[in-house]
Amino acid sequence: NGPRSVLSELVACWGEQEWERLLVWPSNDYLVNRTGLSERGIRKAFRVLIDQQLIVPKESPNGKRYAVKDLAGEIVDAFGFDLTPVYARRGEWAERLIEQKQGREARKRTFDEITIARRAAQEALGSLSREYPDLDRSDLEDRLRELLARTPLRSTKATPIDILDEWKSLRSACEEAYYRAGYAGTQCRHS
Repeated sequence: NGPRSVLSELVACWGEQEWERLLVWPSNDYLVNRTGLSERGIRKAFRVLIDQQLIVPKESPNGKRYAVKDLAGEIVDAFGFDLTPVYARRGEWAERLIEQKQGREARKRTFDEITIARRAAQEALGSLSREYPDLDRSDLEDRLRELLARTPLRSTKATPIDILDEWKSLRSACEEAYYRAGYAGTQCRHS
């Protein structure tokens, strides 16, 4: 990703000057060598970063990027890019990262619960078919096939919260069918 690479290099160029703004002034040649992008790609990345208000250009009279030094040789100002907007939004991005991490964790837990329910339903149906082969379980097997077809893969971005309840319901139905077959529909225990 070009803009991300360029922004990363711009941030790496900051010399921790104690100014109210975070100014950097790397040349295009330097950025081309560091990012592997063409000069045109660098300019395009600048436009994207400026449009997203992540950097602010600070233009010099001659259009070049450079540092301004005082008589003692200390850098007192610079023409290039101001990274202050990136720094100002760090809290917003930290919150967004936390939200994304929580979302990934919730998605993982949902898929784990689906896997548990699926395996339990398949095990109950397998036990029914082995132990009670004459029992009609076609409706449960149809529901299983239909849910397997509708359940997204873990590798997709979808969060299958809606389908989790259906898997839990199928699991309960399969286990209930197995238990009823075991006690032949009576409400008392076998001795």
